Amino acid sequence: MVAPGRDAYLARLGLDAEPPSVEALFRIHRARVERVPYETLWIQLGERWGVDTAGSVARIALRRRGGYCFHLNGALHERLPLLAGAYDQSPFHLVLSQTPGTVGDWHLSHDPAGGFAGMAWRSAPVEMDAFAERHAWLSTSPDSGFVRVLTAQRRDASPRPPWGSRLRGRMRR
Repeated sequence: MVAPGRDAYLARLGLDAEPPSVEALFRIHRARVERVPYETLWIQLGERWGVDTAGSVARIALRRRGGYCFHLNGALHERLPLLAGAYDQSPFHLVLSQTPGTVGDWHLSHDPAGGFAGMAWRSAPVEMDAFAERHAWLSTSPDSGFVRVLTAQRRDASPRPPWGSRLRGRMRR
């Protein structure tokens, strides 16, 4: 992320720039999940968003919007060092492990109380446009759950449920 976008992004998160470290990455991630909503309202409104890093940073930092996985993670699209191990990100427990020769080179096991079981990925570098086709399907196909059901959620630092607010379909939880 270049300086102007980085500075606006960090300001949105309420953070100052600091040298890269595992601790800094945890601070950025915690602030992001607390201050930037995971939301698909833009799909329901018929807006068409791309997955490019600059566009994601601008929406989050300057227009104070959120997005879904491609946007929230894409805004941080820079190669980061991965360290295998168990991590507690209150209230969740996550396990990151190397899994060469399987579905991906890395696997994240998510806490059962979270929104998904886990994910796998390869460690080879890839640009965001590699996700464009899947993003187009997820954000436009009548068969996509993102098109069928509105989702907006934001987590807070609470040590116990409900851990923030969630609107899914027509139900607020």
